[in-house]
Amino acid sequence: MITQQEIIDRLNQLTLRYNLTWYDIKYDADKAIAKINAYLGTKYPKMSSILISPTSTYTVGNTDADAGEVEVTVYEIFPEEHIHNVVIPFIAMEVLARDEEFTTIYNKYAHEVEDGLFTMFQKEFNRVPFVFRQNPDKGVFFPSDSAQGRIQRNRIEADLPIYKFRVYYHINKGDIVLSSDTSLRFTEDYTAYLYGTTAVIKGWDYQMLSYDGTKAYEFAGWMKNKNPATIDTYTVGSEVELLSDLHLYANWIVEDTLRVDHMTGTVYIKDEFKKSLTNLIIPDYIGGTMITTIPTNFLHGTGNGLGDDYATHLEKIVLPKNLTRIEQRAFYRFNGTSIIFPDTHIDIRYGGISIEAWAFESTPNLTSIILTPNIIAIETNTFPQTEDKTMVVYCRILERNKPDGWTDGWYASPNPEQNYNIFIWWGYNG
Repeated sequence: MITQQEIIDRLNQLTLRYNLTWYDIKYDADKAIAKINAYLGTKYPKMSSILISPTSTYTVGNTDADAGEVEVTVYEIFPEEHIHNVVIPFIAMEVLARDEEFTTIYNKYAHEVEDGLFTMFQKEFNRVPFVFRQNPDKGVFFPSDSAQGRIQRNRIEADLPIYKFRVYYHINKGDIVLSSDTSLRFTEDYTAYLYGTTAVIKGWDYQMLSYDGTKAYEFAGWMKNKNPATIDTYTVGSEVELLSDLHLYANWIVEDTLRVDHMTGTVYIKDEFKKSLTNLIIPDYIGGTMITTIPTNFLHGTGNGLGDDYATHLEKIVLPKNLTRIEQRAFYRFNGTSIIFPDTHIDIRYGGISIEAWAFESTPNLTSIILTPNIIAIETNTFPQTEDKTMVVYCRILERNKPDGWTDGWYASPNPEQNYNIFIWWGYNG
């Protein structure tokens, strides 16, 4: 059985000066099959959907499990001679026509295609498998088999696989993160559809977040191409007749989860997204404005004060590299385990970070943190006592080199009665 690569090699022999690849000719191969289907009244599948690798052949396989072993039986969709006599000459014609080479050799291939089609009709018409026959109302009438003839044909084709198609749904955004809940999987359709049958387009009901937590994605339908500007769109619940595999790409409405005060560089989480965030990498800029300040009650909703409307599920926060100020109680009631400071070099343009008192109040699961050399000031009780907690603070400076802005009492002393301990590791280089 001839492979994809052998077809390419043969075409390069026939067209001489063309260095063809499968990408150059795969649509011409599909046109050849379309011409055969129109001539014979068949519905053979596109070559591009079958020849998916250099070693692929124009065949279908049937897989049967027997006693724990898998056997694959491969069937030619039609005999290889018709690939040589019809498909390859047709592709050669298309290649030459694109270069406007309507020469003697072009005419030779045109005659070969016509002769090949006639020969194929004579040989194949009465033995086209039922699965590849078009309906009579498509323009070609296949005579009905007698009862005995149908029995014999069914015996011959008992193992012939019925060619089926799938609908594939693509999330179409590389930075979208699915929930850690393994039961939440993006839209899938495992149905194998027969040629010409109808599939109902599925939908998606969940808001999605980007990996860094700065974007929220709302599902807005399907596209046939990855490009959002495409006009080939599909509505959820609509029906589509499957003539080949159908690939659909999600179209998303994108919204920022953060906002910035353009006068002060202060960043805020929009209230509607606080409950859903699990990971947040704060960007250096939003809308062209440099992020410099984490405000008081950063995690809490603006409408309900310190109520329950806050970032309950937020596990990790990465701070921006141009940060200069963390206000009082900025991370109040942070339930996560990780807050990461930028390790930014201090220069004239960037003065470093100042952290106000009580910034890390009520952070029960934050048991370690690395303080970077660009932290120039820490107020008293920045790390207050938390009951039933052991805290390790890794400082990337030596104690004797800490800036003057690091006030005495910037962390609460250990308190055995409250089961609170804290350890300071100066000169940490891990």
